[in-house]
Amino acid sequence: MWTNGVRGSIGLLFALSLLENVSAANSSDAEAACSAISDRYPSQVATSALNLNFTLASDYTEARTDYWSAANADVEPSCIFFPGSANDVAYAVQVLNNHTSAAWAVKGGGHNPNVGFSSTDGGVLIAMQNMATTTLDDDNNAHVGAGSSWEDAQTTLDPYGRAVVGGRIGEVGVAGYTLGGGLSFLSGQYGLAADAVRSFEVVTAEGEVTNANSTSNSDLFYAMKGGGGQFAIVTTYVLQTYPIGQVWGGHRVYTLDKKDQILSATHNLTGNYHDDKAAVIVTFTTTLDDLIDIFLIFYYYNDPTGPGSLLDEFLAIDYLIDETSSNRVFGELLKANDFFSLKGQRYLIREGTLPNLPGSNGTDLYHHAFSSWFDLAKKYQTEAIDNFIFNMAFQPIPHQLVEASQNTGNGGNRLGLDPSTGDHFFIEYDASWLLSSSDSDAADYITNMTQPAQDYAKSTYAGVPPTNYQSGNVDFTNYNPVFMNDAMYNQDPLRSYGDETYERLRQIHNERDPNGLFDRTGGFNFTE
Repeated sequence: MWTNGVRGSIGLLFALSLLENVSAANSSDAEAACSAISDRYPSQVATSALNLNFTLASDYTEARTDYWSAANADVEPSCIFFPGSANDVAYAVQVLNNHTSAAWAVKGGGHNPNVGFSSTDGGVLIAMQNMATTTLDDDNNAHVGAGSSWEDAQTTLDPYGRAVVGGRIGEVGVAGYTLGGGLSFLSGQYGLAADAVRSFEVVTAEGEVTNANSTSNSDLFYAMKGGGGQFAIVTTYVLQTYPIGQVWGGHRVYTLDKKDQILSATHNLTGNYHDDKAAVIVTFTTTLDDLIDIFLIFYYYNDPTGPGSLLDEFLAIDYLIDETSSNRVFGELLKANDFFSLKGQRYLIREGTLPNLPGSNGTDLYHHAFSSWFDLAKKYQTEAIDNFIFNMAFQPIPHQLVEASQNTGNGGNRLGLDPSTGDHFFIEYDASWLLSSSDSDAADYITNMTQPAQDYAKSTYAGVPPTNYQSGNVDFTNYNPVFMNDAMYNQDPLRSYGDETYERLRQIHNERDPNGLFDRTGGFNFTE
């Protein structure tokens, strides 16, 4: 007679055997899909860097390794397909529909650190890097390929005196950023990147090339403006552009002892935002043993001569380094910001949304958010065997920015932001480290570091409305949405948009993808 321990061991072995068989089946199906795609496009599919076609081998190496987070390079696809057109992507989708166990992923810029969102282990990776052109049509709409970065797009548009509402770090990819909403230096004037989308060229789950806009496939158009990539594969973004000349901007570096002044200035700007040409990102970075404990603030002002009075409180703070200047070309400013986007380490990002409370309550919340995070950062850096670097970024969301989103005339976005609920701020939390053995610790650390600010706000200031509040359920709107661009894999940004929007998005997903093609790829998926 078997003991319970023996039964358990046999059960575990049987379960592991099943998992291995499923994994093998997935891999086998992916290999068959790779073979079918390669038969049609032999010079656009690679299974390794050991390829007699030098260009294809180079493309493979770039697609396989060029991720912001090195953790994504740990997983190895069965093959990488490099489409050159929407029709190429459509064929790949048709093949994947015939191989229903094959995992797959689309890689645009590769900036999202969540493993599996733009990478795949044993699946088919569709790498868009050869679809990276930007053109400007007669109506001043930019047609931007899904493999483009924001610096690709903006430097193309600079000679025409036009700008897209895009990323603040130039090398960030257009695709995931736009589908998640997209916060820009231009958002105070023109809303989020998703608000600027006039039309998407897409490949549907059935493998059909079509356009999604306000009059054609309007359900997809609605869903993909902040709802993520679970509805169709976008191959081209048609974006409204805006006139732009030279600008003022850059960054300044401050020491830790300027914390009180910086947090106060951030709170005041968010609650008294009277100049939509101005934008800031207030970041702080800490390393082990106080080697680097600095504030780095990115500044932007949409005028060549210099900033308006809204930034006076910031600019009066004594700084360590000043790299701001007038008469800058917008695209060159974005490229210069790439200096602070360090590749080669492992990364996670997590997001927290908080209300910009009035008066001393507001500054207290900012200080608690910072100090609770900072104290845990130092604790974990001391305990860990790895070299952890932690960063946080305060990103103001004044109600005027939300009004700008609503006024674009392009159908808005799905994030659920409402100017009547007042002013808020998004906090982006980042962790970077070196060793794969620290991955689990990193996930625990960053989750633990973000929770105290949420708990403190909800307990100490329950029911307290933010600055410029008019109406709304503050128990919900004070802490939502979870900004998808900065969300960690175990957060649920789609549900943070509100029940009605979530159900509508889920319905569109189910109607457009009844066979579950997009359930086989990474991203923020829908649950029952």
